[in-house]
Amino acid sequence: MKRFILTLLAACVLGANAASAKAPKLVIAMDPSYPPMESEDMDGKLVGFDVDVGRELARRLGREPEFMVMGWEGIIGGLISDRYDVILSAMNVTPERQKEIDFVEYAQMSQLFVAKRGEVVKSELDLVGKVVAVATDTTSYDYLQRLRAQGLKIKEIRAYRLTSEVFMAVKTGHADVLVVDE
Repeated sequence: MKRFILTLLAACVLGANAASAKAPKLVIAMDPSYPPMESEDMDGKLVGFDVDVGRELARRLGREPEFMVMGWEGIIGGLISDRYDVILSAMNVTPERQKEIDFVEYAQMSQLFVAKRGEVVKSELDLVGKVVAVATDTTSYDYLQRLRAQGLKIKEIRAYRLTSEVFMAVKTGHADVLVVDE
């Protein structure tokens, strides 16, 4: 299965940007605020599943990987404007995103609730009356907005730019629970 996925990724990269095939490097964009998929270690070095996939993809293409750290809000625009060859950054496939870029789905994720020890959140109904932290411009944010539109009485949705800020909001007591892709 891994061989098939990486082959699909290679085909996607080669098909999406023919000019990049001549380049000596494979430029890979990611937002490193989403461990264990991609993050920075204590020395600022990129680590995680998507980093490993990027290295293997570049190796199979006979190119050197060059990782470019990008903020989540501009990551698709950078691909469209040819700043890099591929995005490897735990991105969910949505109809809106499919209108702009092509995808190879190599992992599927669902929504996950994270709360401080002692706080019980087993389902959406447990979000009633709670302050919920979430990253902006994510499927988790869209999920919370849909729940609220359906009448779920979430006390407040606090949106943060970085996933690390979302976790910090719960840790510091600024939110009761967070919602993130697993």
